[in-house]
Amino acid sequence: MESHVDIARGYVKGDRVVKEALWADLAKKLNSCGPPTKDLNGWKKTWADWKVYVKNKMSHNKKENLKTGGGQYNKYVLSDAEETVTRLTGIYRSVDGINSSKDFGESTIDLILNESEKESECDIHLTISENNLSAETPSTSKKRISRTPSPNPKRCRPNTPQVPSKAELNSLLAEENNHLKSITKLMEEHLEEAKILNKKLDMLCNIFENQYKARQLNDIETQKQLREKNELKLKLIEIETLKLSIEREKVKHS
Repeated sequence: MESHVDIARGYVKGDRVVKEALWADLAKKLNSCGPPTKDLNGWKKTWADWKVYVKNKMSHNKKENLKTGGGQYNKYVLSDAEETVTRLTGIYRSVDGINSSKDFGESTIDLILNESEKESECDIHLTISENNLSAETPSTSKKRISRTPSPNPKRCRPNTPQVPSKAELNSLLAEENNHLKSITKLMEEHLEEAKILNKKLDMLCNIFENQYKARQLNDIETQKQLREKNELKLKLIEIETLKLSIEREKVKHS
């Protein structure tokens, strides 16, 4: 970012295509550090919101300092990242009342960080949530500067559709490819889980089938034993009947 201070301040000399290419490259690097991930305009808005947020802090500190005459007051302490923003964008000069056309650019300017910053700081210092932007006391929230810059006739441009650059298209294609890979991986995991579940169901079916066969065999054996027992009883009855017949015959002849 320090190599492109004019872009940080929203003032670009020369070809705008070069500027858009730089933004597209930066958005791709920031998304590789995500989440969060945003498109080109989303990162530009994040940068613009961050600048407004830091400037509001600086304005608050200046007003409180003037009210107390340099005494103690409720001061907002800037982080190292916010100090870097004030240095790159010239917020100090803007708050102190020195006009500079390069201090703040279009409201669509996005977040740029020095490429030498650690990737782990990307999602910490570059995302300004609505809670952070509104975390001031009620008395100071009334004095906050509006995020929407006043219209400047000199910056009015025809509302023509912007053709995405090659870098933007490549970034979108890479992001879409990553999404497809994630979906494919998820489907493979679901397929593997389905195979495991199917295997367990097969095992359960085999257990039920074996139990059913065992019950069938047990029923067959029980029926066989009952049949043999009944046959034995019938034979005993026949024998007893035969004995009685013989005894009757003996009695008759006697």
